[in-house]
Amino acid sequence: MNRVTITHNGICQSNPSLLWLPFSLPFFFGVGGVVLGSLLLLSIVWKWRSLHHSWRSLLFLPLFASLLSTGVGYLWFPEWSTEWGLLAVAVSAGWLWRIEYLLSNDSPLGIEEWLFSARLFGLGSLAYLSLALLLRIDAAWLPGVLVLSGVLVHYSRLKGQLVRSQFGCPVSSPLVRMAIVKGDKIWLTDQPFTGCYVEGRESQCHAPTYRDHPLTSCVNPDETPEEALTRAFLSVGIHCDTPPRFLLKYQYTVCSNNKRTIYLYVLNLKSEAEIHALELRGYFYTPEQIEKRMQKGMFSSLFADEYDYLKKTLLKANVFPVSVNSESCN
Repeated sequence: MNRVTITHNGICQSNPSLLWLPFSLPFFFGVGGVVLGSLLLLSIVWKWRSLHHSWRSLLFLPLFASLLSTGVGYLWFPEWSTEWGLLAVAVSAGWLWRIEYLLSNDSPLGIEEWLFSARLFGLGSLAYLSLALLLRIDAAWLPGVLVLSGVLVHYSRLKGQLVRSQFGCPVSSPLVRMAIVKGDKIWLTDQPFTGCYVEGRESQCHAPTYRDHPLTSCVNPDETPEEALTRAFLSVGIHCDTPPRFLLKYQYTVCSNNKRTIYLYVLNLKSEAEIHALELRGYFYTPEQIEKRMQKGMFSSLFADEYDYLKKTLLKANVFPVSVNSESCN
């Protein structure tokens, strides 16, 4: 079996919430904490920069500026230093939300982890700031404890993902995938079901997933592709009155020693109501939206190959009226 090669130390290095660890120090040590936090933030960014050479150091300058500004609060407006520190966390989270696409392109984690971190600290700091102003909370150290707790929460989240993904499909085992289309649009989700399919994330030939088809699963030695797809349906609670149609079988080279047979099935919907019955996360993306993101390298090569085939065949045929009954799921 393929083992995921991210270690617990790798989780620590890849945890985006570590960026807010330096912001907790001023709440405990005042101006001295600003100095210590700046040094800690510099070491974190330097370490990540050495691992991800495409990251530009200028991307993190707003975080340094936000952290250093808290020193101004302690020196000039000490009575508002806590509120200033919380705003610094919120502003930094907003900046991370702005640049998460750039960071996720060269990271072993998906874009969802950067978004989770930005939301956790951005919305969390604003919520606590509101409570502090309304209830007049005087514990200046408490936001620092909450920041530390947020880092631990994200670490626990990543650790849980690692435990759930300890094993991947056997090397070269087949995969079954399902696409959902309506007209010339494709349904993509940010958290696709992948069963036990996990390629080695350290591999240079495997890109992190941004958006993908909603279902991917291994085909076990004792089952057919149709049975594997049915098993995936049961895992996510989907029942289809009419099963997806088989569309394509092809070979996909993951690495030089890992070549997989891919079975692509398609659910060709005719109305928006049918997709709501599936209760799947995601949206329909137009060809223009997909190609714009594809130019930025936001999709895996597996999806890119399938999309190139779909747009020349099924998506092109769907723009013309047909008299075929649509599939329905509930």
